[in-house]
Amino acid sequence: MHKRPQNTAKKTLALAAVMALSIVVSGCGNDSKTDLANGKTLFIAKCGGCHTMARANTVGTQGPDIDDSFRQAREDGMGDTIQGVVEGQIKYPSQKLYPSSLVMPPNLVTGMDVNDVAAYVSYAAANPGKDSGALADIGGGTDGKGIFKTNCGSCHTLADAGTVGTTGPNLDQRKAPLARVLKQVTNGGNGMPAFGGTLTPEQIKLVSEYVAKVDGSQ
Repeated sequence: MHKRPQNTAKKTLALAAVMALSIVVSGCGNDSKTDLANGKTLFIAKCGGCHTMARANTVGTQGPDIDDSFRQAREDGMGDTIQGVVEGQIKYPSQKLYPSSLVMPPNLVTGMDVNDVAAYVSYAAANPGKDSGALADIGGGTDGKGIFKTNCGSCHTLADAGTVGTTGPNLDQRKAPLARVLKQVTNGGNGMPAFGGTLTPEQIKLVSEYVAKVDGSQ
């Protein structure tokens, strides 16, 4: 951009530790001035490649599944603590995870954008149903370009998609044949998670064809 690796337990424990710290640091974190639309846009662009969250239509597996991580808190009536937890993780990401590919980059978003992303996650995480109104219009769509923007853009720069991720290779600077793109998207490797277990074969085909068509443009 696998099946969930054996380090899922490590991810869960790491998130639990962050939750404990960030609740102390950030409190509940609910801010009536937050912009959920901006938060969803930024979550997809900056976080979706690594995290699964149903309402945002992201299926990343590099980091914790956001819905799974906060489902118990929501069921226990502690949904109002989620925003503070997320703010703490964005501001103070753990740098001690192994392998290092699990480490979340610092300063993915800053300033009020932190509050907006955290507020959207607080609203959407483990919240059944789909976004409505203006929020429903935010997202990449279901064609190859849309799938790329939602699931790959947070890690890759690609001018045609308007994405500027820097974790993975700049796709404007390399040209790959379709067969190689299909293999990479399906199986992952070199730090990239596999999408064979999270995207459907048709979605993999669409996004691979899109990338093979437009990459290497600079």
